[in-house]
Amino acid sequence: MARTGDDEGGGTRHPYRDPSPHEPALRPTSAAELVRLYDEGHRDFSGAQLSGADLSRAHLQGIVLRDAKLRRARFSRATLKAADLSGADLLGAELRGVNALDARLHRATLQCARLSQARLVGADAQEADLSGGELDGADLTWANLSATKLVDAIVRRAKLVGARLYQAELVDANLEAADLRKASLEGALAVEANLEGATLAKANLDGANLRKACLARADLRGARVGACLVAADLREADLREADLREADLWMAKLQCAVYDDATRFPRTFDVAAHSMIREGERARDARPIEVEAQREGRIGYSPTKLGYVAEADLVGFLSKQYGVPAINLGAFDVDDNVLELIPADLARRCRCIPINRAGASLVVAFADPTDKTAIEAMKAATGLNVEVVVAGEAAIAAGLDKWYGEETDP
Repeated sequence: MARTGDDEGGGTRHPYRDPSPHEPALRPTSAAELVRLYDEGHRDFSGAQLSGADLSRAHLQGIVLRDAKLRRARFSRATLKAADLSGADLLGAELRGVNALDARLHRATLQCARLSQARLVGADAQEADLSGGELDGADLTWANLSATKLVDAIVRRAKLVGARLYQAELVDANLEAADLRKASLEGALAVEANLEGATLAKANLDGANLRKACLARADLRGARVGACLVAADLREADLREADLREADLWMAKLQCAVYDDATRFPRTFDVAAHSMIREGERARDARPIEVEAQREGRIGYSPTKLGYVAEADLVGFLSKQYGVPAINLGAFDVDDNVLELIPADLARRCRCIPINRAGASLVVAFADPTDKTAIEAMKAATGLNVEVVVAGEAAIAAGLDKWYGEETDP
C-alpha cells in the first residue's frame, strides 16, 4: 500500500514531492500500477483511465487525478488528503470513510457516489455534481460547495459547519439533522429539501429558495433567513434572534415555532395568527413540546394538550391555513346511515367522523386536515368523494364516543 516518507517496516520509500510542471502526467492502467508509480514518487496521473479500480485504503496524499475517469472506482477508507480530483469522473464511486481533507473536487462528477462518513473538511467541491450521492454523516466542515449540485442527495446528520453552499442546488435533498451552523446558503435552491431537525444557528439563508422545504424542529437561532419559505414547514422551529424581515412566509406552517423579542419578522407578518410560542411560555410545562409532537405525530395535539393554544383558535387557524371549512361538532346530529359508511375502528384510527352525505360526496370532519393517508382511507372505504372539514381533537374524540360508543378495552 502506498505511503510517504519512511516505511513503517524500516524500508525507505520515495518521499512525497509536488508534481513538477515539466513532468508529464502518467497514465497507469491498473490500481496496482498507480500505487507502484505513486510509491516511486510520481504524483500526476491526470486523465488516467481507471474506472472500476480498487484503491480501497490506499494512501495517496497529494495525488493529482485531474480529469481522470474513475467511474465506480473504490476508494473506501483511502487517504486522499490534499488530492486534486478536479474534473474527475467519479460517477457511482465508492468513497465511504475516505479521508479527503483539503482535497480539490472542483467540477468533479460524483453523481450517485457513496461518501458516507467521508472526511472532507476544507474540501473545494465548487460546481461539483453530487446529485443522488450518499453523504450520511460526512464531515464537510468549512467545505466549499458553491454552485454544487446536491439534488436528491442524502446528507443526513452530516457536519457542514461553516460550509459555503452559495447558489448550491439542494432540490429534494435530505439534510435531516445536519449541522449547518454558520453555513452560507445564500441563493441556494432548496425546493422541497428536508432539513427537519437540522441545526442552522447563525447560518445565512438570504436569497435561498426553500419553497415547500421541511424545517420542522430546525434550530434557526440567530440565522439570517431572507429566504422564500412559501408553504415551508417550520413547525416547532427555534426562531429566537432570527432575522426573517425579508422572508416570504406565505402559507408557511409555523405552529409552535418559538420566537423571542429579538426575532425579526416581515413588517406585515401577523405573529398571533400563526399559533407560535413566545420564549418563556414553554415554562408552563416542563416537557419540551417536540417530545409530545414526536410521541403523537399529529398536528394540533401537542399545542392544545399542553395549553399553548386554545382548541377553537387552532381549528380556526387550520381552517384558514389549509382552506377547509371549520365546524362545531356539537351543533350536528349525524344520521346513522352516514355513520355506517365508516366502521368505528377505522374512524378512530383516522380520527375522523362522517358528517353528511350528498350524492357521491361525503363530508368528513378531521382533526388533521393534512392527513392524506386518512383521507385516502375514507375514499377507499366508501367509494365516495371526500370533502374535508376540520374540527378540534377533543371534539373529534367526544364525537367518536357519542356516535360510535365509548371505546372499550379488548
